[in-house]
Amino acid sequence: MRCLWSALRRWLCKPGKGAERQEKLDGQVPEGMVPVSLVVAGVMLEKRPEVALGLHVRQHVHLRREPGNQNDKHAIKVETLDGQQFGYIGRRSAEVLAPCFDAGHDPNPVLITEVSSDMNGRVISVTLGLYLPKDIAGQVNQSSIQDSDWFCEEGQTGAVYLLLNCHQAMLAQVIAHLEDQGLPFMRHGRSYHPALNGRQYRWFIRFGKTVSMAQIEQFCRDVLGIQPPPDDSAETEELTELFELADSEAQALIEKNTALMRSLDDLKAEHETFKCQVLEKERQVERLTQLPNDLLDVLLPNMVFKRDSLDVLLKELKSFKDVLGILRTLESDPQQVKCKRVQSAGKWLECHFNTGVANDGRLYFKQEEDQRFVLVSLKSEQKRDVQYLAKR
Repeated sequence: MRCLWSALRRWLCKPGKGAERQEKLDGQVPEGMVPVSLVVAGVMLEKRPEVALGLHVRQHVHLRREPGNQNDKHAIKVETLDGQQFGYIGRRSAEVLAPCFDAGHDPNPVLITEVSSDMNGRVISVTLGLYLPKDIAGQVNQSSIQDSDWFCEEGQTGAVYLLLNCHQAMLAQVIAHLEDQGLPFMRHGRSYHPALNGRQYRWFIRFGKTVSMAQIEQFCRDVLGIQPPPDDSAETEELTELFELADSEAQALIEKNTALMRSLDDLKAEHETFKCQVLEKERQVERLTQLPNDLLDVLLPNMVFKRDSLDVLLKELKSFKDVLGILRTLESDPQQVKCKRVQSAGKWLECHFNTGVANDGRLYFKQEEDQRFVLVSLKSEQKRDVQYLAKR
């Protein structure tokens, strides 16, 4: 991250838009100023994903006040230097920064320090870096936590997952708050798959069964100061916009003629169609959550997955290819699986697999009559896994 701030200083010292700051930024960080990271809000809405696809790290972008915004008088939009908008500064961060803009203290230009995408190549998060006075930076850092997008859901075995869209430094702050509050979590890392609400998040934090969703929601609300995430999907947000449009058109139709009334009826019918589509998508999500278990029962009938194997397999691996190949061989001919015995764990055998990131996957198994008992895990959990296997 330090090299990105250095790049920002070098760019600001070039002739042109940053020439006015050359004297102050030449060499070290200006006195009284500190670097701040902000995650851009709304990158995945409207036509902004098309603009986001062209963004890259170290690209210079521009913050522009939008005082006429009807939804937020403090709105600050984020644009490329040629004027293409790809999001906004979060609402609470904008409440802090907008008065600085209005007082003539322009933080431009800013630098893109991180661009994240999902496995389909869609940009899901853009992080900006900029310099701010120390007192303002402290307020912005606190407000940026409150602007974070989050979601809470249960895994296949009842474990609770907190999913977050924020930059890595903010994730570290959330981890520190959890430790201060005494909320035990098992691990955290990058999230590679969409949540049950259909959205893609950058990070996951996994909790054990002793921590409930209600505790996590209370932690986010009372400690982090962020409100519960909306339950609506992107499709439902589109429906809301259409209903608001329909209401305003209905008022205009009252003052016009019957021909326009027919247009309103057409819009209402279209809205009902969208409602049905949203309900169908919700049913599809519900079926998909059950589909993996059904597939495993059919394709691997002799497998008994222990502990949190299904959560690791379905939620924490970037790639399933390697481990599914091992499971298929184990189902058909266990003698063909390359493995070694687990010390101090009885009849349990161990083999390694690639998770899509590194060769850090671990699959433990033992056979009793026609059944294969299987534990799918990660190298980082090896000590805990061996203790678990020794008791079974």
